[in-house]
Amino acid sequence: MSLADIKVVRGGWLVVVLTVAAALWLLSTGGTSVISVPDDHPTITQALSAASDGATIRLDGGVYKESLVIDRPVTLESRRGEVAVIRGFGERPTISVLDTADVTIRRLTITGGQVGVLVRNSEDVTITQNTISDNSMRGVRVVFGSARITENLIADTSGAGAKGIHIANALSWPESVVSGNVVERSSAEGILTNLAQVMIRDNEVRNNDGRGISISEMSVASVLGNKVTGNGETGILVLDMSSADVAGNEIEVALGDGVRLEFHAEARLTGNDILSESGCGIVVGGGSLIAGSGNQLLGETHVCGGLAADLTR
Repeated sequence: MSLADIKVVRGGWLVVVLTVAAALWLLSTGGTSVISVPDDHPTITQALSAASDGATIRLDGGVYKESLVIDRPVTLESRRGEVAVIRGFGERPTISVLDTADVTIRRLTITGGQVGVLVRNSEDVTITQNTISDNSMRGVRVVFGSARITENLIADTSGAGAKGIHIANALSWPESVVSGNVVERSSAEGILTNLAQVMIRDNEVRNNDGRGISISEMSVASVLGNKVTGNGETGILVLDMSSADVAGNEIEVALGDGVRLEFHAEARLTGNDILSESGCGIVVGGGSLIAGSGNQLLGETHVCGGLAADLTR
C-alpha cells in the first residue's frame, strides 16, 4: 500500500467517524432542532417562520402578545417549570393549526382570542397540559380535522353561545380523543360535537351554563368515565341521528335531565350513576332508541317516559 493509498484510506475513515458522530448527535436530539424564544428569536412568530419540520420551539416564561399560525410539523411548548402565556387579541384564534399534521402544543397558557386553539384541515395534532382560558367563543375548536386533546384546563370561555371544546365536520377524519381535561364555566356547552367521531373519556365537565356534553348531528361518540356535574342544562345529550356509547359516567344536574336522547338518536347506557334534582334521570324522545343496563339513579331520580326498567338493573 502506497502513502497515497494510506492517505486516501485515512481520509475515508475520517469521513466515516464524522458521519457516525453526526448520527449519534441526531439520535440524542431526536433528529430535530430546538429553537429557544427569546434567545434565538425574539418572537414566537419569527421562530415559527425559521423552524424546519419537526423542530421544537421552547418558550421561556413570560407573556407573548401574539396570534400564531402553525402550518408545519412542530412542537410548541414552554420550558419546564416556567409559565409561558400566549395572549391573543381581536377576533382571531390565539393559535391556529392549519393544513398540516404532527403538531404538539404543550404546557402553555393560551388566552385572549376568539378561539384558544383552532385546528383546521389538520390531523395528528396533540394539545396537552395547557391552560386555555378567557377566550370568547371556543377554548378548542377542531373542524375538518382530528386532534388529541388531553390533560388541559379549559375554562371561562365567555362569549354568547361559547363552548369549551367543539369538534365539527370531522366524520371523514381519524377519531379525535378528548381525555383527562377539566372543562368548566363556558357560557354554553362544555363539550360539543357536530358531524364528528370522538372518544370523550375521563374528563371533568362542570359548572358550564349549558349542557355538559352534547353529541349532535350524526356524530359517533364514546362517552366513558366522565364526571359531569353542576352544568346548567342536561348532563349528556345525544341528538340529531347521532349514536353514542355512554358508560361509567357520574352525572349530576340541578336542572334538566341526566341523559337525554332526541331526534332519532341512538345510545347504549351502561353503568352510569345519575342524579337529577328535577327528577328525570333518563329521557328519550323524537324517535330515538336506547338500550343498556346497570345504570344507578340516585336520590329521587327516575326513568321518564315509560322506558324499559332494565336500564337500571
